Amino acid sequence: MLIEACRPTVDGRPRLSFDQVPENKVAVLGERIELVCDVYASPNAIISWTKAGQTIRHFDPTSIESMANLDFDKVLAMSNTMTKLVIPCANASSAGVYTCVVDNGCQKIAASATVEIVDEADVEGGSSKCHEFMNVAPTITAWTDTRLERVDATVELLCRAEGSPKPRISWYRLDDDEVRLPLVDELFLDNGDLLLPPKMPGSDGQVSLYQCVAENDFGIASKIVMFYGTRA
Repeated sequence: MLIEACRPTVDGRPRLSFDQVPENKVAVLGERIELVCDVYASPNAIISWTKAGQTIRHFDPTSIESMANLDFDKVLAMSNTMTKLVIPCANASSAGVYTCVVDNGCQKIAASATVEIVDEADVEGGSSKCHEFMNVAPTITAWTDTRLERVDATVELLCRAEGSPKPRISWYRLDDDEVRLPLVDELFLDNGDLLLPPKMPGSDGQVSLYQCVAENDFGIASKIVMFYGTRA
């Protein structure tokens, strides 16, 4: 996992903090578990989930964006990024301490939560059987919640999804009446992210809303992303 060197932002002050940390969970065998981590970062951060010191999920939100903006001396790169660690069916080995680790090259922070698994005999209504998940509706596991950036910079909006079969990801722009306007496929990255070129129409000095939609034959999931382009 490559961590970029600390990159200067417009005001020269890197920021990194949690807006939401994962919470401790007590789950019944067979129950679905979700741990959520909400991060505010400038410059953009790499987010990982670990258990017992081993990385089990890794999200690099801006790999293409970073390369596209190499000629810029300074960027804003201010974002709130949400990640969700999903355990679809808890078993005995699901118990332990899970940690959300965030690194933006300037600072590093971490927050942990403990997952405890109890037998269904201890909790009424539990189910101890985990079936093999062949067909699973999509879950969006990492996404940009809000993003602030200069209009002359390239911007990568994050959207990663899990499911079986693998979800198809589409992006839309929402107009003032929240009508979905399809975006061209050329802006979609293989990892599910949306790449906005410099001076994207409609992004100058106003809030633009984008929608990420993940779907397969067994369901659909979506998230709204707020982007603000500025000349500052």
